[in-house]
Amino acid sequence: MGLAEVQSALARLYTDVSLRERFLADPGVVGQELGLSDEEIAQITHLSAPQLRFFAASLVSKRRQEVEKLLPRTRRALGRQFGTCFARYAVAPIPDGIHKHWKEALAFAAFLEQSGGQPPWVGDVLRYERAWLEASSPGRLWLVRRFGHPVGQPVPQVTDDVSLQALPPRLTIGLWFRLGRHGTLRHVLLSPPFGGRR
Repeated sequence: MGLAEVQSALARLYTDVSLRERFLADPGVVGQELGLSDEEIAQITHLSAPQLRFFAASLVSKRRQEVEKLLPRTRRALGRQFGTCFARYAVAPIPDGIHKHWKEALAFAAFLEQSGGQPPWVGDVLRYERAWLEASSPGRLWLVRRFGHPVGQPVPQVTDDVSLQALPPRLTIGLWFRLGRHGTLRHVLLSPPFGGRR
């Protein structure tokens, strides 16, 4: 096996929790499943379990930081819970191909929506940022979403002191559009009596 294949096996060990734990418990069997030679298995087993776990945790941290950049309002709204939720999500495989961070932010947003447990206004902030990501997809001309809260307002950070109704309920319609496939993405939020806000 060549260097590229060994690096690929290491990448899988760093990003797949169950595979890593199986490898640490039985390196010979799992190493063979990965197509590694006895010599390559021996080289990898020279890394200690804490080293493998530390490097894996640093990769998860890097992934989280990239997603935070694409979901900053959700990050602020969830506070410390963002990291906890991302750790639960991070056992999923890393998206491959181009635009990995964008795909991962969409996947994490879907994970948060499915897991629920947030106040309704936090769910709206999440859906608002997810709509931004969806609207920014190449070739997407328009997108409309309905929210139950004024998602364009500054987002308070969730702490024990913040009320669960930190954003008061208010119907808000979000419209994203571009004039032509290569046009600039524009955005309008409308709330009754339907005055616009960019």
